[in-house]
Amino acid sequence: MKLHTGNLYWPANTEPISLKIDNNIREKSDILVVGSGMSGALASYELSKNGYKVTLIEQNRIASGSTSANTGLIQYMSDQGVKKFSEQIGIENAVKFYNQSKEAVSDLSAIENDLFVINQKNFKKSDSLILATDKKKIDDVKDETKLQKEIGYDVNYVDRQELESYNISAYGGLKCGPDINLNPYDFVLRLLKTFCENYDLQIVEGVRFIEAINKNGENIVSLEIAGEIIKKSYKKIIIACGYNPPHQFQKNLQKVEMYKTYVAVSQSIKIKDEEDLLIWEVKDAYTYLKKHLIVD
Repeated sequence: MKLHTGNLYWPANTEPISLKIDNNIREKSDILVVGSGMSGALASYELSKNGYKVTLIEQNRIASGSTSANTGLIQYMSDQGVKKFSEQIGIENAVKFYNQSKEAVSDLSAIENDLFVINQKNFKKSDSLILATDKKKIDDVKDETKLQKEIGYDVNYVDRQELESYNISAYGGLKCGPDINLNPYDFVLRLLKTFCENYDLQIVEGVRFIEAINKNGENIVSLEIAGEIIKKSYKKIIIACGYNPPHQFQKNLQKVEMYKTYVAVSQSIKIKDEEDLLIWEVKDAYTYLKKHLIVD
């Protein structure tokens, strides 16, 4: 396999979307959002829609971080199933967590219906297949299927023979959903374009967040733009910088271990014509697979 680094798949294969990018930060905004990836864009969406005046700043280019590089699989299941979570935090809290995860998937689908539309098919509801290629994981998958059925989720256990009909070699799997297969870069751009035009969201690129100080109940933020240091006041600040937090907050992350993951893109591998499944192999280190959405 020939591996490529440098050029990211999503920006190179997404229909161009123009955004209104300001050169200067406006005088008055209620909330400052730092970081223009998926988290920052969704925060800006919720706040703008609820009547707040929001300024979104990005040190580099819009959605140029992990949003441009991730797989775009949105799944309600975590790497800890309901069963394992219930052993750690109790069944009530585990079910609450999973109900909220399913609600978040539903919310994203509702947001998609409000967004600026382009010709590419970059958002699709799909089922997920949680695979056990390790025989020791079979009982875990069966137990998880049983528990999710008991709490009312529409899931099914898929045995080895049925998996062979998908051209998949594994001992068993949990089929669940609905989940989402999306182009994360496209989704963020369309989200921001919609709310710039309809809800007065301001976007400014090339702005470095230096620090924030709370003084007499007021958040005073120091920012660098075009080599000039400026200070602005905001009621609230949201930091959504992903793997590149501002220096002010790095001391709080000294005990956090960061792991690198890799995304590989190939020609489509045919499983079943009628289904485009999101596939997650549960053995450590786990592997995600999906069929991308972009069509010619």
